[in-house]
Amino acid sequence: SSCFIFKFRDKKMWNLVSLLLVSVPVALAGPKSVGHVNSLSGKCFESDGSGFTCDAGPATVVWDPDAPCGDGKAYIHAAPNAGSAPMTAGAGKTVHSYLSATVKNPEEFAALVGTCALSPEPIGPTTSWQVADTRRGGKCQESA
Repeated sequence: SSCFIFKFRDKKMWNLVSLLLVSVPVALAGPKSVGHVNSLSGKCFESDGSGFTCDAGPATVVWDPDAPCGDGKAYIHAAPNAGSAPMTAGAGKTVHSYLSATVKNPEEFAALVGTCALSPEPIGPTTSWQVADTRRGGKCQESA
């Protein structure tokens, strides 16, 4: 273990270094996987900002209708062959409900993961769960 002592003449530089030192552990934490969407129904997860990812399935899309995207739109979190964007509930309401379902033309959503888009139209059963942003005061009624 080493200890380094720096003397900063400029307070702005010290503030920048302090911010970086505090931010690095949060950035390194990364999102945690909560497993397959079929096991998430009715659960709620509390996020410290790093968020959660999930496994969706071959024709399944995951979206957040509570994201501040505008009427008829949702934030797309996962789609076939596109990976997953972390579910953080980071804007708008402090607790978001997430949805997953088999949808018509799921491949069209692959390029939209991590963006706001028109809400998918389910053609099969829908699974719903929640994520609460504890940094902004969000809290689950019951945690998963």
